[in-house]
Amino acid sequence: MILLIQCLTLNIANARYRIVYLNQEIKTASLIKEIKIVGYYSVIDTLGTKSSNDSEARKIITEIRYVYLDKLDSIIKYYPSKKYGTVYLDIKKDTATVNLKEGFWPAIGENVLTVFDSTGEISLFASFEDETNYQFWSPYHSTSWVTIFYASKPFVTDTTVQFLPQQMELDLQKKASDSGYEFASFYRCKIGKKDFWSYLSEMTVPNIKKD
Repeated sequence: MILLIQCLTLNIANARYRIVYLNQEIKTASLIKEIKIVGYYSVIDTLGTKSSNDSEARKIITEIRYVYLDKLDSIIKYYPSKKYGTVYLDIKKDTATVNLKEGFWPAIGENVLTVFDSTGEISLFASFEDETNYQFWSPYHSTSWVTIFYASKPFVTDTTVQFLPQQMELDLQKKASDSGYEFASFYRCKIGKKDFWSYLSEMTVPNIKKD
């Protein structure tokens, strides 16, 4: 256990990880909308990197097709860039990704809240399987396989996927505070659905679309 904690600490300290300043990310979003994933198109990674189960060559997403939940008859094509890194085809329903806490894409047919950043790139997804909460995660890989959310109310930390040594937890919370946020959340962050849309109604966010 001590060795595991030391390795985790070293991994986060020395590798690049994604920090999401969640309140600001929401405020500057170009579009926030519930969508249904229709399909993915991909190509083989010519660099020869392996998938998360190391059994086959990894695939890179070249096109994503989805529909808005309030307009199911119009399929939209989205072509991801490498703004947030290489977009690997790790899908939520795949056996190899069942235990992943981030770095995966929604399953085909899955409904998700989607946050498009200020440049129109998909930045975050949020599941709402329990119909009560949105649970935000990043679909992108970092070299450390870690996403850290800095957030403030009405967002709350998601303790279901947290695993941090105590000192690292304290350090992250201090960094969040130093950055002007109330807390840091490891891998995921959540908010009640009603609270989310109420929060958006109180700020000026362009092109917000709700069902």
